[in-house]
Amino acid sequence: MARISSIKGRLLYNSRGTKTVEIDVVSDNTSLGRVCAPSGASVGKYEAISFPDNRPEKSLEILKANEKKFIGLDSSDLKSIHDPLRKIDATHNYSKIG
Repeated sequence: MARISSIKGRLLYNSRGTKTVEIDVVSDNTSLGRVCAPSGASVGKYEAISFPDNRPEKSLEILKANEKKFIGLDSSDLKSIHDPLRKIDATHNYSKIG
């Protein structure tokens, strides 16, 4: 059971030259997981909102304000990660956090 030990985010540009975010999650101070948020040109009816107010910077602010809620969670237990996400943003399309 690998526990989340740190979460860091940064702003970068995607292949179309628009801003997006990349997030690093470190477990047990040894294992790194990295993800870049996709933000396609077309968005489906049921997709999550890419960024609140179309501002990736806002998503990073929200991450920074809430990162401690995820520290210590089992990185392989998606429900334990999903629960705090839902407490932060209970909207059907994650429009508050993106």
